[in-house]
Amino acid sequence: MGAMTTPMCGAFFLLVVSRLELALYISTAVIGVCTGAITSISVSATTELFGAKNFGVNHNILVSNIPMGRSCLGTWQRCSTREEEEEERIAWGRSATKQLS
Repeated sequence: MGAMTTPMCGAFFLLVVSRLELALYISTAVIGVCTGAITSISVSATTELFGAKNFGVNHNILVSNIPMGRSCLGTWQRCSTREEEEEERIAWGRSATKQLS
């Protein structure tokens, strides 16, 4: 699973730094493939880490942390952005800006 995080980090960096539209597609593909691989590997990793007893409970706890963490992080990021932005919002990695009314 650790080997899947390295390409994801590179893809996120490429997404933020590059202004090319092709970089958006490549980064999205790499992130999607790595996320799918991590999800697939987590099934066998759960058995290796916690054993076969109560596998369903352990795996559901492990997998349910992913969307809960993303929701909490996204909500926190949006709340902190609302406090800091006054006139405009800038999308990182793209040259798009949107004026807020």
